[in-house]
Amino acid sequence: MTSADFGSFARGRGQALTGGVLAFGIAAPPVAGIVIAGFVLYRRNGYDTGALSYGVAVRLPTFVAWAGGSVVGYLTAYGTFSLTHIPSIDSLLCGGLLHALITALATTARRERTA
Repeated sequence: MTSADFGSFARGRGQALTGGVLAFGIAAPPVAGIVIAGFVLYRRNGYDTGALSYGVAVRLPTFVAWAGGSVVGYLTAYGTFSLTHIPSIDSLLCGGLLHALITALATTARRERTA
């Protein structure tokens, strides 16, 4: 393998690594936003670990908030629009706000059904 071959090999691997890191940087922050929003709005006294044994493992509103935050992060990373000029912060904020909005709407609808 010549040095030119090695250089092109390394550049190709570097581009793949950059794409993977960018995808992780867009998809992970909404999770932090969801955790922060859940703690601030609903769990100020801490998390009840006993509730994990009888609760649902995956909640649809949380998954929708994560997907929405990831889409916003992707769109801001590729210049479609920008909120803070930092795609990771955009996705964190949108994930948290979507989680707060969706859970508030779901809670209101659940209360209206049982009333």
